[in-house]
Formats: sequence, C-alpha cells, structure tokens
Amino acid sequence: MARIRGSKYLEIEDFVVFYSRDCELITNLHELILKHPVVAKSDLIYGDSVHPTEKKELSFQLRPGWSPERLRNHCYVGEVLIARRGLVQKVGDIKSLCRMTSHERALRLSEQAESTAHIGEILYLSPFDRRLPNVDVDAVRAHCSRMHIDARCELSEDSQVVEVIRVIKGAPRVCVIIPTRGDYAEVFGAKRNLASSAIKSLRKKTKYKNIEIIVVIDAEASEESRREIIEAGGSDLTVIEYNAPFNFAEKINLAALSTSADFLLFMNDDVEIDSPNVIEVMLSYFEDDQVGLVGPMLKFEDGTIQSAGHILNPIPFDLYRGFSAEISGGFNFLKPAREVSGVIAAFSMTRTDLFREVGGLCMDFPSDYNDVDFALKLRTVGKKTIFTPYVTCWHFESKTRIPKLDPDAIELLGARWRHEIENDFYANPMLQKYEFIWKANVEGEISLRDAIDENANWDDEEWQSLQLLQDKHLHRTMFFPRRIWREN
Repeated sequence: MARIRGSKYLEIEDFVVFYSRDCELITNLHELILKHPVVAKSDLIYGDSVHPTEKKELSFQLRPGWSPERLRNHCYVGEVLIARRGLVQKVGDIKSLCRMTSHERALRLSEQAESTAHIGEILYLSPFDRRLPNVDVDAVRAHCSRMHIDARCELSEDSQVVEVIRVIKGAPRVCVIIPTRGDYAEVFGAKRNLASSAIKSLRKKTKYKNIEIIVVIDAEASEESRREIIEAGGSDLTVIEYNAPFNFAEKINLAALSTSADFLLFMNDDVEIDSPNVIEVMLSYFEDDQVGLVGPMLKFEDGTIQSAGHILNPIPFDLYRGFSAEISGGFNFLKPAREVSGVIAAFSMTRTDLFREVGGLCMDFPSDYNDVDFALKLRTVGKKTIFTPYVTCWHFESKTRIPKLDPDAIELLGARWRHEIENDFYANPMLQKYEFIWKANVEGEISLRDAIDENANWDDEEWQSLQLLQDKHLHRTMFFPRRIWREN
C-alpha cells in the first residue's frame, strides 16, 4: 500500500488518539478509553477496524497481540493509535506525529512505549480500499538505525511488506538433528531414502558451512539405509542408535545433549530445503535476544502450505494448511515475518542453551504437541517464537491423513497450558473458533474471502474448491471434542 501522510488527532484526558483522515471513530471511544482495563495498563493501544464493501458487506480487520517483528514488516496495527500524553512527549509533539505515515508513527511511538497492547474492540471504520496495512520502507530503515538493528530492509516485490533480515554476527555453530527410522518413500516421483535425501538437500542447497549433523536412527533400520545416510553425511555426521518405542521428543533430546553447538536445527527426515539461505535467515532472527524459536514456511510436495506457524484456536492448528503458498492470507497475513504461538518442529531452530534451560522437548508428548509445548515453555522464560515466510522448505508429510487423537496427550496439553491455548495472544477473540485460517466470526462470504486472499480474482470453480477445502478441514475438526480439557 502506498505511503499516505497527514493524520488527525483527538485529545481525551491523558490520551491522544491519532487517526487517518478517512477514518470514522466509534462513537463511544471516549468511554472505552477511560474505562477499558487494557487501556488503563498501557501507554500505546491499537484495536480492530471495519471496512464496508461496495455491496455494503462488512470486512472486519481483526488484529493479533503486540507483534514488533510484524510491525517492522508492515503497519498491521492499523490507522488508529491511542497514546498516553507522556509517551507522545517522549517522541516529539502531536503535530509532527500527525505529519508522519501511520507506519512511521507506530514505529516511533512503540520504540518509547513501556507497554503496547491490543484491545479486542472495533475502534474505527474506513473505506474498503484502505483496509490493508500501510508500508513505509524508509521509516523501517530509520527505525532500525535508531534501535541499533543491523539489518537489510527491502520492499518486497509486491510492495506489501518490508523484508527485514538482520546481519549475523560471527558464524555460530549449528547442529542439525535428524530423527529417522531409516525409511524409504516416493518423493517427486522417485523412491528415496528420506534421511539421506534430507542431508543431501542440506549439503546442496545451503551455503552455511559451520554445521554438524546428528542422525538418531532406529536400531531396526536396514544396513542399506545406514550406508546411504553415512555416505550423505560424511565427516560432519554423528549417528546415535535408538532402541526404544517411537518418541520424537526423546530422539531430539538425546542429540541435543551430545553437541556443543550454539544452535539446534530440528529437521525431519521427510523435509527438503527449498531456499538456499534458509539457515542464515533463521539465524538472523536470533540477533534479537528475545527470540527463542524460529520456523520457515513449510510446503507440501504439490506446493501448497503445510504450515505457516501455529494458531491455538483453541486446538493447535497449522495455519493455512493445504492452501496455495501464493495467497496473501487475511489482510496480507502470510506476507510478513511475525511472532506466533508456535511453529512445527519438522524444521525449526532454537538456541542450545535455551533448549536446555526449559528442559528440552517434553517426552510425555512422543508424537504430537511437543513443539506446541516447547514454544509455550520458551514464552515462560520471556522468549518469543518467529515465523518467517522469507525462506521455505518442502515437507513431504501426507496432507490428506486424518489426525489420530491421543486423549492422554490432549489432556496433558490442557492441564499444562489451558489458559494460553484458549486465549492465544497472537490470535483475536473475534476469530471463528476451530478454524485454521484468519477468519472473522461473522456470517457471509466476505469473511471467508478476507481470510484467504482479498486481492484474488477467482472464477466460480476455483472459489468452490477453496470452500470445499475449508469444509473438509472443518469436518476434520469434528474429531476434536469441543471441550478437550478436563475441568479443574
């Protein structure tokens, strides 16, 4: 979206409300600011908005919790910001802030804010063509300079986001951990040993050199499989024998205890690297010491999305699973790097010291939810999880398989994290529950179009196929009981 300068302001006691000229503020904004508990505890506040279409339908722009990484990429907080007067004085003066783009104003105010918060309320109405986040690459570059973030900031090809990639200091050592049973499978029309193919893609595609590889292999794996894995790994490879019932978490933990590397890269044997700079980009986010876990966009063999991060809604879902990787998602939701509540463990990176600090992956989750649990454990020690779409990997998991529920795992997840899962910080209270796309909880076709790609020009057949994909997923969720946690 083009940069638009020039905003209005409204003073309400100790607060200043900045809003674009085409915004219509809600009538009870004064009462909301003075009485809402979120406002009382914060010095910078943003909310949600509504945008009427030509057909008089309402398009709701629902925003997640505070996401500074996403704000650098585009102004997802919208065209209305509520700031305490003291914060405004730290940054400058009201009139100078009004002359800025909404993106620059949000960045400057957030730099000085002690507490930035999202309020789950509609704050304003604006035209439908002003619903997408504003983007100001110059403001992002200036912000990074002020915040001493050494990064390359470039406008994306479609001008929808600013890609912010930090410069890595030094060459930290990365341990790539690959748990495997030594299986063979058909991928891209040819039979292959999964683990050796994963290693070959690592060797062929990535330029990063300071790596070691640990393969944790089941004892019953064939000699042929072992030979192929060892040949692919070469001198950087360590093999750990595993002779126990399947437990993904335990396999990862065993390898993590066997390395002195700075970072751990979990890599399923059914993953293949797509982006040559995947390790460098993932490492770059750790230049922010608040980051604890990073994951890229994962794609199925047919190019559709396997995971664009997790949403806890309140079941943990892989966002936009099965949709085209080319769509923008709700209000360009899939375009920026952003904070999320979790990423799939199939290909993800963390710091070794943090992994050990929180106790690694919980072995009470041998298959599912160990990654959800790990990300939430990191949050308890003040570390966040980042999803980045700027690098991608293939994940050859079958996208058509019906998930098999382990009641004990669900009960344990609920016992440990019920509050966090039922109140996902990076979701929104007005989202439709038990949904895996960013869809408002309102009736009508417009909410589904918003959630998938508001810019797409689909014909009727394409649109029907997308609706069937959503319906198929919703039928799957019927396997999940609506109350999955035991009452305490």
